[in-house]
Amino acid sequence: MEKFLKFSRTASAELQHKINMSIIFNYLRENGPNPRSKIARELNISAPAVSRAIEKLINEGYVLQAEKQITKGGKRPTLIRINKDRGLVIGIDLGKEKLKIAVANFANEIVEKHEGFKISNGKDVVDKLEEEIAHILAKYNQEKSQNGLKIKGICIGIPADVDIKSGRIIS
Repeated sequence: MEKFLKFSRTASAELQHKINMSIIFNYLRENGPNPRSKIARELNISAPAVSRAIEKLINEGYVLQAEKQITKGGKRPTLIRINKDRGLVIGIDLGKEKLKIAVANFANEIVEKHEGFKISNGKDVVDKLEEEIAHILAKYNQEKSQNGLKIKGICIGIPADVDIKSGRIIS
């Protein structure tokens, strides 16, 4: 079978660059502003690879250069931080009792919380969920777009087993 399949044990340079960008972005999201040197050291990514990834993230507006770090001597490193105003994300929790929605910026700061309808066993849950999402999207497309804050992603958490292929809730 190996005769017909081509296996690759390495990532291409382009794929590795994208992976590094994602790892660095998530590191900054979890750890706050940090200098490039510390990011490289703690993530075990080469300094040039970290610099390339950060430059791309800066050019795309996902991270910003913040203030210089105060040191006892030597060159003061520039801190890199998440650009919290790059966009918004919607988190939806389909809990046991009520639908909960949070809108947050890229720095994990909650902009708005919203409690929706009571979850029941009825078949109209999907329709109600679609209405709630449409309401939030319409609100932020009208109110926040003047500030440049647009919805960049939506995540729905379901406390249940879900069939990945069909998307159906199993239990």
